[in-house]
Amino acid sequence: MATNLPITGKFRITCIFKKRGNWLAGWHTGIDIVSDDKTIYATCNGTIYKTGKDSSYGNYVVIKSSESDTYHWLCHLSKIICKKGDKVTRTTRIGVMGATGNATGVHVHYEIRKSNNKYANVNNPATYIGIPNKVGTYNSNDYQIKTKVEYYKKCSNDETSIVDALKSINVDSSFDYRKKIAKKNGFINYEGTAKQNELMLDMLKAGRLKKV
Repeated sequence: MATNLPITGKFRITCIFKKRGNWLAGWHTGIDIVSDDKTIYATCNGTIYKTGKDSSYGNYVVIKSSESDTYHWLCHLSKIICKKGDKVTRTTRIGVMGATGNATGVHVHYEIRKSNNKYANVNNPATYIGIPNKVGTYNSNDYQIKTKVEYYKKCSNDETSIVDALKSINVDSSFDYRKKIAKKNGFINYEGTAKQNELMLDMLKAGRLKKV
């Protein structure tokens, strides 16, 4: 399952949000995260707004959220594996944790801005993730996003094919779309066989076919 975190597994917060110190803003504008798995993931659904490198943030990626008017900064990366304009979700890999820029060790600096102005109107990333704004060790498994499962409207029990049944409830019945529905519902290697279609039809009639 997805999380609001840029990493997976066990992790440690090494520097908290708004800690006073010798930063350009006078305080820490995000949180610093260290983990054994160095893969960095997008922290929201959205679009890669920009990528770059500077003396403070090192290699950085900025994601413009499609869910709120915020910009998510992931900094000090050793490697960037996305580009401007890419569409991302919370399971999209965007880079590798590093120590580029003004960093004393390998970590990711994560901050959320309400606008794209530097240091302007920043949000507390710990609140967004749901963890305490406190140095400590945590696990991403404890902060998974619980999503509500939606199902297609039941079709009539008189329907005899999945194609006609989907059409009857105004859902795309093309093979390509049925393949997406099949994947969402756990069918492996959907090929449109009679058995697969029969099972999907039974699920639709029972109101248990998950929406794409």
